[in-house]
Amino acid sequence: MAGSGGAAAGGTGGTTAEGGAGGSAPTSSAHRWLAFSQDATYVYDVTKYPASDALISIGDGGLGPWSPDGQKLIFGDKGAYYVSDMSTDEPRPPTILVTPPAPPSSTLGYGVQPINWLADSKSVAMIAGTTLSTFDPAQAAPGIHVITSTLKAYSFAPKGSKIIYLDAAGAFVVDVSAGIPGASVPVNVTGSTIVWAPTGLAVATLKTGNLALTDLSAVPPVTSMLTAAATATPSVSQIAFSPNGKKLAFCGNQERAHSDVYVIDLGGAAGNVTRVYPALSDTGSAVLSTGYRFSAWSLDGKWLTYSASDNASAAAAELFAVDVSGSVPATPVKFPGAFQYWIWSPVSDSLFGLNISVAAGSSFNPQTPAVAPVTLFTAAGPISNVTLNGTATALGYLTKYDLHLVDAVNPQNPPADIVLDAGYDGTGTWAWSADSKFIAVTDALTSYVTPRYQIRLLRTDDITASTPIVLHPSTTTTVRFAWQP
Repeated sequence: MAGSGGAAAGGTGGTTAEGGAGGSAPTSSAHRWLAFSQDATYVYDVTKYPASDALISIGDGGLGPWSPDGQKLIFGDKGAYYVSDMSTDEPRPPTILVTPPAPPSSTLGYGVQPINWLADSKSVAMIAGTTLSTFDPAQAAPGIHVITSTLKAYSFAPKGSKIIYLDAAGAFVVDVSAGIPGASVPVNVTGSTIVWAPTGLAVATLKTGNLALTDLSAVPPVTSMLTAAATATPSVSQIAFSPNGKKLAFCGNQERAHSDVYVIDLGGAAGNVTRVYPALSDTGSAVLSTGYRFSAWSLDGKWLTYSASDNASAAAAELFAVDVSGSVPATPVKFPGAFQYWIWSPVSDSLFGLNISVAAGSSFNPQTPAVAPVTLFTAAGPISNVTLNGTATALGYLTKYDLHLVDAVNPQNPPADIVLDAGYDGTGTWAWSADSKFIAVTDALTSYVTPRYQIRLLRTDDITASTPIVLHPSTTTTVRFAWQP
């Protein structure tokens, strides 16, 4: 239940052309900065691309998180954390915030970040050992407000300023205003599985194999049971709110010993739990897939995707999409072919299915099931880091040596193949900027006794990509980067 960080999204792609996109109009000021840490922390102003003097060093330490509104950037330096105002043409002088007395406790799980922005960008939470505190990042050397010193688990609301945490005394919700926490209010939450509604005003949790919903806008918070399983060994997993928060989907054993997929209309009558479609057979299972590599819901909340397989058969799982916009779910539409993960378009009802094993990708519109899927790409070897850009006009993926961009609108156009610099033997990570106009990619030279790393930047539009530029000479320090939200 650790807090989640931001991720870069969006972009465009196409065939590579020398300088083909490099001279385009500058990006908007809202998405002008690429931040990265190498031997120090740097920011690059993409409105000046490809100028080398657009690179600015802001500190000697490591990269921290962007504020969700993209206005401020936190970074570390010699054990302390600083914040820099990035809302103007030049970064303002950094202000020291805090020096954490200890790193997060390992009891909180892997990957816990010591510094986390709350969703309203007005408060920052710090985790040191098992102590959870908050402070106001607008103040230099701000006062630190301890919420609990026996933290066991926590989760930040995706909108607003609430934190749910579990400690030695129980489970609580606290609302934070400009770094100052309000009263900790008990909530009827057990376990660390907490899924927030998009509004940040409700959470779905597990209770002995059933699903509960806690309304945090009520005073005090009110918890209602959403399911009452009929099987002796009930289970619930892969909980996913629709984007508008009006429906809730999950999978699990509720009526039998195998998993099915269910959807709940949160605005309907109590107990309005619908099994959207049984598994393929009495011995089969149907499951949702959420999180990395998957999107269960279409952007408009109309379609829900899931996979189903026959446990008694060796056949691969099949992918389905079902229209759940009505009072009764429609007949599911089968997505032809075998796919390991899938991504809904951010702008339409198109679904992108991907099969990493055979290095192939297709697009499919469940509203027109008679139309065969469109093959977007096939690759000769293993692929990774497959990402759709924010306008759904391009899809990119990595092979060992190259970054490939595919035209998702006109897949007959040849892909853009961005080749690594001579001598580099592996791609690391890559991401589109939030406005889909730039791509950052890291390279590694691991064949040396001491590996070396670098970061490159290229501009893209619908069908072309500029020749990448190296932002900083390679170093033995690994590169981390984050686009301004």
